[in-house]
Amino acid sequence: MTQASNLHHPLSLLIAIEDQCRAQIEPVNQLFKIQGDWSGLGFRLEQQMLLLPIHLVQETYSFVRHGKPSPVPGAKAWLKGLVSLRGQLLSVIDFNLFLHQQACSISKKSRVIVIRRQNFCFGLLVDEVLGIRHFKQADQLSANTFSPIISDCLEAAYSLENNQQWGIIDIDKLLADPEFQDAANG
Repeated sequence: MTQASNLHHPLSLLIAIEDQCRAQIEPVNQLFKIQGDWSGLGFRLEQQMLLLPIHLVQETYSFVRHGKPSPVPGAKAWLKGLVSLRGQLLSVIDFNLFLHQQACSISKKSRVIVIRRQNFCFGLLVDEVLGIRHFKQADQLSANTFSPIISDCLEAAYSLENNQQWGIIDIDKLLADPEFQDAANG
């Protein structure tokens, strides 16, 4: 069988397409390595700059434009309620209220960051989304100045040239937190 006739076989055609795709992935991977060692979605809670790993972020949406979530009777105050987002029921958590017992100030900049971790999907209400941030491994801090409550939820922290610290939220720690798991009994 010749090379040309092999491409007419469906399996051979699929293998050829996969090889072409794999050949194009490496230049893209190199581009990300040039930009930085770690990338995440930056957001603000009060004056603290925080990050979420980009692969966990499904989307963001405006809290003000989308409308208030439907309240959940008997839930803790930090569980703002439920919204239907593209046919999926989503819990919306006021992240500042959960961490600091002070509600997010709702403004035009307020956003809900939709996070998907395994089969669990939820939204974190934050003061402002600041976009994608890239950090080099050399900028990682061994210690940080975040409050103990935030530090308990962090995976790592980075610093920029202006000494501004950015903490990476560890979603697994957050999901394992007994307080986070017990949204009922408000």
